[in-house]
Amino acid sequence: MVHHSGWLAYTSYLRGSLGLSTGPGGEICDLNPYFIVAVLHIIGSSALGLGGVFHSLLGPESLDNNLPSLFAITFKDRFKVSSILGVHLISLGIASGLLVLLGKYSGLYDTFASGGGDTRLVTNITRSYYVLFSYLVKPPFGNQGSIISINNLEDFLGGQYLLSYLLTLGGLWHIVSKPVPAFVRSYVYTWATHYPL
Repeated sequence: MVHHSGWLAYTSYLRGSLGLSTGPGGEICDLNPYFIVAVLHIIGSSALGLGGVFHSLLGPESLDNNLPSLFAITFKDRFKVSSILGVHLISLGIASGLLVLLGKYSGLYDTFASGGGDTRLVTNITRSYYVLFSYLVKPPFGNQGSIISINNLEDFLGGQYLLSYLLTLGGLWHIVSKPVPAFVRSYVYTWATHYPL
């Protein structure tokens, strides 16, 4: 039923990465989580669409005076780009940390589990820097595989844990610091820099 309604690519993503209602061998056991995810996407996209219509028709001309100083954008302020980058890095770090929590407390689908794959909890996350950074120094050619040679969820979530930590620290550093003057002079500051078409 699911495959005939056009959800083929979407269900394989939900099943393969998040392990939602997936049984042994990758069989879908319950359609309720897929329905909930679809409804949340529809509600979120309608809220974004209505927000765009409101801000284009009825909203204020400039948001600079109505927002906290961290989010107020004036394109003449060349140092604001660093804090914008910091906010984005922190949001990526939070998303990476949420993936670690999902794997630890809800489980992820492991394709290497016996019987063709199964959803399992990842309780022993790799925190060895030697193991995690060894994936980065492998050559990407031949049989080494570099980052794509990760074959267990423990190493994958260990890398996500490390990324979450580094992205959050980098984001905080970019918010509180000023960019190096050489980068400030070489960067082109226009509205198209922040909002590409």
